[in-house]
Amino acid sequence: MVPVEKEYLKEDIGIASVAAGLPSSMTFIEVKVAETAMAVAEGATEIDVVISIGKFLEGNFEEMYEELTELKAACRDAHLKVIIESGALQSASNIKKASVIAMAAGADLLKLQLVKFLWLQPSKLLM
Repeated sequence: MVPVEKEYLKEDIGIASVAAGLPSSMTFIEVKVAETAMAVAEGATEIDVVISIGKFLEGNFEEMYEELTELKAACRDAHLKVIIESGALQSASNIKKASVIAMAAGADLLKLQLVKFLWLQPSKLLM
């Protein structure tokens, strides 16, 4: 979509693109890196990715860190926005841990997102 955005934009503004298997991040690291590199090569100035919830919840923090580090490298000069699905992490401590890992891996921006997982646990809306 980056080439389409570039074609129709009238002003010289940055282009954000999703990559790395967003919205679920459930794909191979090679695919994530390739998607990221392609978006940047096409002109994206910001890449939005989501952390691997599975890796985080399984305690594979080093693997999650390494994955984000590879994605940051694939971004070259583009900004890396890491989306943290806070609704799936179940505690403030886990949200903090995921945020620190993302920042240490080179994230330029963090976004906490709860909405995606509310439909899984509607009772949480009533609390």
